[in-house]
Amino acid sequence: MNDKKIIDAVSKLSMPILEERDLELVDIEFKRERSGWILRFFVEKKGGRVSLDECAEASQEIGVILEVEDIIPFAYHLEVSSPGLNRQLKKDKDFATFTGRLVRILTKFPVENLTDFRGTLLGIEGDKVRVNGGGKIWEIPLSGIARANLDF
Repeated sequence: MNDKKIIDAVSKLSMPILEERDLELVDIEFKRERSGWILRFFVEKKGGRVSLDECAEASQEIGVILEVEDIIPFAYHLEVSSPGLNRQLKKDKDFATFTGRLVRILTKFPVENLTDFRGTLLGIEGDKVRVNGGGKIWEIPLSGIARANLDF
């Protein structure tokens, strides 16, 4: 099973656990690091901050279901945490939710000769993210975004 299939299967199994706790899945990473394979969940509380205890409880329950289902056929470390202050923006709704916040966006290809944008997120319109950087408004195609994060 490849990494994408593992992430899809893990996501499907974990959603009921997260929803039961009013947690929203922001992202899942599954990658090899120096310490070995890491399965990392980034979650947030609907309408507020997620606590360390909530992350620990979700991790415990997700760990049990993953062990029972045996989706990942080798050793890995499971982590469940908040996406943090500079959280990634990946979904369309992220760009709508965080309108008015400072962002940093790196693009796959130049937009108006730039690939690194910082400014106030103005939202998403159709397939473009709008950012105001020092009075200049950029319209960045969603398909061209390599990485987008909240900035501060």
